[in-house]
Amino acid sequence: MFEAKVFKLLKRASADGQFIGPPDRCKFFQKKGYHSKDRGSKIIFDIAIEYYLPGHSSPLMLILVECKDYGRPVPINDAEEFSSKIEQVSGSKGLIISTNAFARSTFEFCRSKRIGLARYYDKSTLKWELDRSPSSISTSTPNWVDIHTGLTIDPHNSRHFDLYCYTGNTYSHSLYTCFRNLVRDTINESIFAPTKLQPPSVEYLSVDEIEAASDAILKRTGYSGGAVELDAICQWQSMKAGLNVRTGVAPADNGSEDRLLGRIRFEPLEITIFRDTGGYRGRQRFTLAHELGHHFLDHGRHMAGEYCEEDDFERDGPTDIGIDDICRLEWQANQFASCLLLPKRDFVIDFANLAHKYNLEDRGHGILFVDEQSCNQRNFFLVTNALRLKYDVSRRVVEIRLKQFGLLNDAR
Repeated sequence: MFEAKVFKLLKRASADGQFIGPPDRCKFFQKKGYHSKDRGSKIIFDIAIEYYLPGHSSPLMLILVECKDYGRPVPINDAEEFSSKIEQVSGSKGLIISTNAFARSTFEFCRSKRIGLARYYDKSTLKWELDRSPSSISTSTPNWVDIHTGLTIDPHNSRHFDLYCYTGNTYSHSLYTCFRNLVRDTINESIFAPTKLQPPSVEYLSVDEIEAASDAILKRTGYSGGAVELDAICQWQSMKAGLNVRTGVAPADNGSEDRLLGRIRFEPLEITIFRDTGGYRGRQRFTLAHELGHHFLDHGRHMAGEYCEEDDFERDGPTDIGIDDICRLEWQANQFASCLLLPKRDFVIDFANLAHKYNLEDRGHGILFVDEQSCNQRNFFLVTNALRLKYDVSRRVVEIRLKQFGLLNDAR
C-alpha cells in the first residue's frame, strides 16, 4: 500500500538524521484524526507528523500528508479538498505525495496555498535500486527544470532519485529540504536539526584488492591465458550461488530498455545482457564482467539491483548525482571487469612481447607513446589491436588497462 511505503520512507529519513527534527522530537502517525471546529468532529489524515520541543506535551508543529496513488495526474479537486481539510486544523501544514504528476492547475493552486508537492518514484524503476533512499544521501545541486517537469508532466521517468519535491518556492529531491521549506515561514529555523551527511556505506576497495579477487576467480575456473571464458565463470556461479544469466535479450517494446546494455538483480540473482544491435562483442563481454563484479564484490548488501549503459564504462563513477555509494559501486565493478578480462600478469607479459616484436623502447615518453604522428599511431594500433583480439575486448578497455600500468602515454 502506497501510504505504508511513504510512512516507512519518512520514518527512515528521521532515523537517518535527514528530517527537520531529531527522532525523539518527531512522532509519526497513520490515519490519525484531528478535531475540526467546523465539522464538530475529527478529520482523518493519511499521515501526520507532530514536532515537539523538549519538555512540551503539545506539538509545536503539525504536518499533514495526503498520499495519492493514481494512474493519472492528481486533479485540482483533490488539492482543493485537501486544502479545505488542513485549514480546519489549527497550526498545520500540508504536503501531497503522489506516484503520478500533478495537473498544472493543481500545481498552481498548491503553490498559491503553500501546500507542498512531492512525486514518488518506486526504487525498482531507478538506475540504482539502493537500500537507502538516493534522495537522502545525494549532495548534488537539484536540476529544477527536470524536477518541475516530473511534477507536472506524465509520463516522466526519474533515473536517479525517488523524490521530486516543490515546497516554499524551492525545488529539491531531498526530504530534509522539502520539509524545511514547507515550515520555515511559520517557525524559527534555529530549531531544525542540522542535516547529517550520510557517510558512504560501501567500503573502500583498492585496485590491488580487486585484482586479488579477480585472480582468485580465474584460478578457481582454470584460466590458462587469452580470452577469459566468462561462460565458465557463470556456470560455476550458477551451481554455487544460483546465478541465472540471460544473454541476447531483446529490449522491451515500450522503449524503456533501449539504452540498456545489462542489468543485475540480486533477489533472485539474475544478470541480463541485452541484445547489442551494433554487434560489439567486446562491449557485451565487458558488460557481463561488470555485472559479475557487482555479484562477486557482494554489492547486493547495498542495493537490490542496477542497470548499466555505455557511458557508465567511460568514467570512474556518476559524480554528477553526488552519491558516494554509487560512485564506489560503479568504480569497483568497472575495475573488476578490467582485472577479470585482462589479467595483470598475462597482460603485462603479452605487452612486453609485443613491445619487443615492434622494437618499442622508452625514449623519454614511455614505452608506448601515441600522439598525432603517424609512426606513433601505427605502433599504438598494432599493439592495441593484438591485445584486443587476443583478450576479446574493446580497444578502449585495452587503453585503460595500459594506462593503469603506466605502459601507455596518450598525448593526442
